Amino acid sequence: MKKLWMTLTEKNVICGYLYFYIHFVTEILCFFFLMKVTSGLNFVWLIPFFYDGMAFVPQAIIGRISDRYPKIDFSIIGMFLMVVAYLMQFLFHFPVYLALFLLCIGNGCVHINGAEVTLKSSNGKLSHSAIFVAGGSFGVISGRLLARSILPYWAIIILAFTTIPYIMLAKKYVTDDDNCDEFDYVKKSISPGLVIFLAVFIVIIRGYMGYGIPTSWNKTVFQNIVFFCIMGFGKAARGNIIRLAWYKKSCIFKYNICNTFLMHWR
Repeated sequence: MKKLWMTLTEKNVICGYLYFYIHFVTEILCFFFLMKVTSGLNFVWLIPFFYDGMAFVPQAIIGRISDRYPKIDFSIIGMFLMVVAYLMQFLFHFPVYLALFLLCIGNGCVHINGAEVTLKSSNGKLSHSAIFVAGGSFGVISGRLLARSILPYWAIIILAFTTIPYIMLAKKYVTDDDNCDEFDYVKKSISPGLVIFLAVFIVIIRGYMGYGIPTSWNKTVFQNIVFFCIMGFGKAARGNIIRLAWYKKSCIFKYNICNTFLMHWR
């Protein structure tokens, strides 16, 4: 417990908490939007499937652009795109898929930047990124619940702007001598085509599990809250528990492959 407490309170892990909130707000924006445009229905095929594909598959492209232009703050760009998507949909009534496309790209920008900043502030540790990832689960259920309330869309836009100081502050924890060599777990024998196939496959399975398979145990609000809270704590725990163990690089590589699959399940 002492080691766990030290991990959760060390200086640079604050960056993970900052991006926990940023990720939390991002998912509120996305799922408030989705629930509104699908009239609050849980079983809708095309719009959620479009969202899952466009929010996650293009992240490799966004990441490549971020690698080439590291000075661009993609989190701020992502928030701006999502705010524009809200205005297009709820104020100017543009076609839903055009607004949804911007929302998805904005989501991807925040995810890419959040992963980069938390990794570069952690010097090879997994806890920072795990805390960042966990915020999404709490945001998903919060966005769904807020969409059922009388909260207006402009209140969500105001919430989006509250992330800007968090984004700017998080960059303060990225040091000039950040060492990301510890994250070099790439197994070069794996074909790039296979990696792309697996990434697309994850999105398809994620969409089907989230919207296509009827479940009987998570129909009530309370059950949904419990489900997403457990998932959020689970995401955070994976990085912090792994952080406390002594693993060889080959073992961490296997963990990261599993984590890539598991972190996308709702």
